[in-house]
Amino acid sequence: MIEPDTPSISLNLRLSGAALIDRKDSRQAIPEIARMAKHAVDKGFSPSIFPEGTRSKTDEIKPFAIGGLAVLLKYTKNALVVPFAIK
Repeated sequence: MIEPDTPSISLNLRLSGAALIDRKDSRQAIPEIARMAKHAVDKGFSPSIFPEGTRSKTDEIKPFAIGGLAVLLKYTKNALVVPFAIK
């Protein structure tokens, strides 16, 4: 989610508490997802996560990445989890 093409998108992501993940630094992703999860609990909203770890540029679903989802669930124990896919 870092370096979006439109500056207003970047501003909205930062203000919303979204996890800003640098795809070039995978070690940064887990603490960032934990921060987002804690923020979601504090503010009372439901976070979203792509289970593949990123968006797909094709119709091909990427392998399921459990790390981010596991961290999200660890910090949002009472959250309602609704799986979804966008095509």
